[in-house]
Amino acid sequence: MPRLSRIDQMPADIRDAIARKREAGHTIDQILAHLEALGVPPEEMPSRSGLGRKIQSIDRVLEMVRSSRGMTEALVERLGEAKEGRAARANIELMQALVMQLLAAAASEESDVLLSAKEAALVAKALADLSRAQKTDMENTIRLKREMAAEMEKKLAELGDEAKAAARPPTPDEMIARIRALYVGEG
Repeated sequence: MPRLSRIDQMPADIRDAIARKREAGHTIDQILAHLEALGVPPEEMPSRSGLGRKIQSIDRVLEMVRSSRGMTEALVERLGEAKEGRAARANIELMQALVMQLLAAAASEESDVLLSAKEAALVAKALADLSRAQKTDMENTIRLKREMAAEMEKKLAELGDEAKAAARPPTPDEMIARIRALYVGEG
């Protein structure tokens, strides 16, 4: 395992300040000036090249986050109607993609990423958690659909009772408008 860089050894609040400044678009020199203003002692200051390497790493992570946000939005757009279900499915899809990316990097001959037994166990746990999340999501979807179907049957029975009691039964268009008003808030 590689040793920690000078930046990685800094307190979390300083590392967070570096990441926030980079995310805001600040340059290496601006970030170094900010670290000086925060009172980081000269012997603990990172070198310009070290900070540059860290910023490249931060930039890669920021790009992954931006890409993940885009993927999440696209997945949420394509999946189901219930917001909770869409978000859960999007998170599951993203986690699967990340696990597969990690495994692909570990398998690549060009990569120096090697999975230790502990890391392999963590990947296995992540996959098991994903399976449980998918099962829970599916169970929730089925439960919601059953609840909606039962409620729809109840409302249709009420509409049928009203139609029997009325002088004339409602037309199909009137029933559709009534159902829309109940479920969509139209009309």
